[in-house]
Amino acid sequence: MNDAGEGAMTVQVDRWSNGPFEPVADRVLVARCQPCDVNVGLVVGDAAALLVDVGTHPEQGAALYRAAVRETEDAARHPVPVRWALLTHDHYDHWFGLSGVRAEAGERLIAAAHAWFGRRHGAEEDGENERVQRQLGLADVPMPDLRLESAQCTAEDPWTLDLGGVTVQVAWLGHAHTPSDLVARVEADGTAHPGRTGVPGAGGRAVEGAAGRRPVVFAGDLVEESGPPQAGGEADVPGWAAVVGKLVEFGGEDALYVPGHGAPVDAAFVRAQGEELAARAAG
Repeated sequence: MNDAGEGAMTVQVDRWSNGPFEPVADRVLVARCQPCDVNVGLVVGDAAALLVDVGTHPEQGAALYRAAVRETEDAARHPVPVRWALLTHDHYDHWFGLSGVRAEAGERLIAAAHAWFGRRHGAEEDGENERVQRQLGLADVPMPDLRLESAQCTAEDPWTLDLGGVTVQVAWLGHAHTPSDLVARVEADGTAHPGRTGVPGAGGRAVEGAAGRRPVVFAGDLVEESGPPQAGGEADVPGWAAVVGKLVEFGGEDALYVPGHGAPVDAAFVRAQGEELAARAAG
């Protein structure tokens, strides 16, 4: 989400709620969280689990971690540690919950992000993150443990996590919504976990009836379903349109795409949003 603009200033960041983790594919779950209808992902392997983004508020992040731990007890053959957190980009609604996650997980968890994460690259964005930091009373904001350089996570040679029976490929596709956007493609080995497959019903433009074992792509705010893409001072709109095209190439036509905000979508929706961004850049 881009947080510049009049509407963003009315967000009550100290009032948060987490939806339940719902399965969208084998070993992949998503919780829709407030404020901002942010998606937080959970990928459960046989050896470890991964959170994708961590919410807005430290207490929210702590609650998400505890819920994720409970899910590993249901989703895996045996409980596995929530070992990783991937931060898709450095906007507060996807990131500021990390301190709460760390308070629960301790040193067991490693948070990974792009090398540009948290750097100053646009006055509007820095101002919004800092405003929320003050509103939440945070003396400082948490930073990732592991920073991925662009060359370490290309579409052709992604940074890869083997969680045990499920592989997560992480890529930086270019400067788009922010300079630090990361995406993650998740694919399980086909060994299903009872009770954790299938896609919950969703209305609107969301994907319905998807096969439980299709690949899942966490797109961060490169894709938005609950509203139009939000571009602020650090966005590169022409580059964003090109990156969305690369996203479909990276994820595949059959993948389920989890946007930063809103319900999961298919490749056709992603392509259409790329065309919308290209028209915006041209206009």
